[in-house]
Amino acid sequence: MTKFKRRKFGQLVVASLTATSLAGVATKGTTQPSEILVGVSQGKADPQNPEDETASVGLTIAEPTTGKVLSQADISPKQVSNPSPTLKANRAFYVGDQHRVSDITVQKNGTVVVATVSHTRTGCFNKLLLTNSRSPQKSRAVKVLNLKSPDHTIESLLSLSEKQIICTIGNNGIPPFKLAIIDPQTGKVRSGKELSLPTLPERVRFANLCQTPDGYIYATQIDSDGIPILVRMDLEDKAGVTGEVKIQQVAQLTFRGQLLSNDLKSLTSSSSGQLYAVATIDNGESNTLFSIDAQTGKMTRVADEFAAEKIVISG
Repeated sequence: MTKFKRRKFGQLVVASLTATSLAGVATKGTTQPSEILVGVSQGKADPQNPEDETASVGLTIAEPTTGKVLSQADISPKQVSNPSPTLKANRAFYVGDQHRVSDITVQKNGTVVVATVSHTRTGCFNKLLLTNSRSPQKSRAVKVLNLKSPDHTIESLLSLSEKQIICTIGNNGIPPFKLAIIDPQTGKVRSGKELSLPTLPERVRFANLCQTPDGYIYATQIDSDGIPILVRMDLEDKAGVTGEVKIQQVAQLTFRGQLLSNDLKSLTSSSSGQLYAVATIDNGESNTLFSIDAQTGKMTRVADEFAAEKIVISG
């Protein structure tokens, strides 16, 4: 199989969504479906205080099966409720502050949790924005605490409960990655050992956590040839020797019979177990929404020029 052109591995993705207001897009009298696709990208404004404010977030509500946009809004930077100090270190090379949205997940109570990170002269500052997709003006934020390095960044989120979110932690967005747990109420990071989460290979990209209704946790991993692979975990299935949760390889990701060589930007599951993803293909710059066969890794295009970069389905 031939491969699409690869992006530079480890490049920081900084979105530039120009969002319109929710009131200006939503049609009066229009009702949203029971299950919606919530998407986020970087919003319009930069935080004035990158250490203790979230990046602004462009919020998109769409239909999962068609990608049709129902509404959009822009959530301005929010001050965190726990402005505690975190590790800092002056950088030898500095090109200016950069802010990005790194992932999104949804809690069982409907609260949408968005991870944002600010890359500054003195380190990376990670925050969680907690909001409601139907009332985005009701948002609050917490700072992520207890990270072991000023270069650590939160790169993927999967909510298990109101006080337990599995996350991947990278170094400025690149390997080595590790799995950990965040309490979204306090922002405190805990070891993944309490769930026996696996130790990740040192030079492997591991991203795009999501969970299907049958309990499997899906993610993507880059193989030795640089090809994205769909993998999954069962928190009850642990290795006999290490006691850690096993990572099962499912399939290489393909589109139109070709191996995908860019990793997905985001992955989520519907209530029926259908996987959806956002990716950039065909050497383009715009995001495309796909559905994915969870058994074969085959991707089917749903919508071109999709407005968001990170997605989650909310009931």
